[in-house]
Amino acid sequence: ESLRITSTNSNELLLFISNLQSLPCLKSLTIKLLQCNIKDSQIYHEIFSLKMLKYFKLSIDNYSGSVQFSSFNPNKQMNHLEYLIIDYQCLFPSITNILSYMPSIHYVSLMKLFYYDSSRETNYPSIWPNLTHLSICLTT
Repeated sequence: ESLRITSTNSNELLLFISNLQSLPCLKSLTIKLLQCNIKDSQIYHEIFSLKMLKYFKLSIDNYSGSVQFSSFNPNKQMNHLEYLIIDYQCLFPSITNILSYMPSIHYVSLMKLFYYDSSRETNYPSIWPNLTHLSICLTT
């Protein structure tokens, strides 16, 4: 099963996502937020609790921040998610942090990756063994 959601209210979206556990056959989830007034890590915490999910895409049209996963620390690895598409501004160190919890990831697309000089940061996780596709669009 696949589900596509478009929402203008990120708080209502969180409540909706928390109820998706009742869809055990849900394999694909695409979310488009017209604006986001919460930390995106809250959305990811809810999404990664959906153990049946294989594909996830998050697009945010009006997002003034960037993905901040520095505090993201799930209790265990997320072996279920294989495809991740992030369609809003995100930072490279934050993405490597979240991907470090996803050893089964095959496909990653970062549509608005903000890259900056990270020469001070050298502790990136190792290469993901199952990654077969990586698509990056750099932004400044």
